[in-house]
Amino acid sequence: MSRIKVVIAGCSGRMGKALLEGVLQSDDLALHAARAALANARIKASAIDLIVLATSTPDQTFPATAVSVQAGLGITHGAAFDLQAVCSGFIFALAVVDGLLRSGAHKRALVIGAETFSRILDWSDRSTLVLFGDGAGAVVLEHVDQGGFLGFELGADGSGGPDLLQPGSDGSTACWPHCGSRPGSCAACSPSSRRSSSAPASPA
Repeated sequence: MSRIKVVIAGCSGRMGKALLEGVLQSDDLALHAARAALANARIKASAIDLIVLATSTPDQTFPATAVSVQAGLGITHGAAFDLQAVCSGFIFALAVVDGLLRSGAHKRALVIGAETFSRILDWSDRSTLVLFGDGAGAVVLEHVDQGGFLGFELGADGSGGPDLLQPGSDGSTACWPHCGSRPGSCAACSPSSRRSSSAPASPA
């Protein structure tokens, strides 16, 4: 058992985590999961008219990672967008898609959850390191006249937000795919460099 697995088992009860190798990104994991879900459901990609992808580690600010998956599946119709709700993201995505299917706006959807937290983890912080990994999962949902989900009870309490925070202005999810370095580890992509290069000039 590797050291990281020992740490995880001792702190969280988990026996291991998955971490990406090479230059794979969230859309790679999401596309793989989407294809598996379609195969399991025995449904062609062309029958999908909605893709909702829950992720807190998108490959770029825009376009949405969901449209990368849409393109990878060869779909050129319907809607595709990302949803960000961190740990609860997949449940929120299910609720959103359920509502859209019930409304009749869409007939068949892919709901995907994909994360590459290894790109933004603080590897020196054992309190958070053991909780996050990389992975993806997907399901196919379709409109039905009877049955389906009984309902959802969603909620949030933003007062604890500062206790577990990933700033959105440091380029952490954009650095790794472009320069090949871990987020913030190269001169061009470091938070201090990005802030200094983008800071407005002082008034004369």
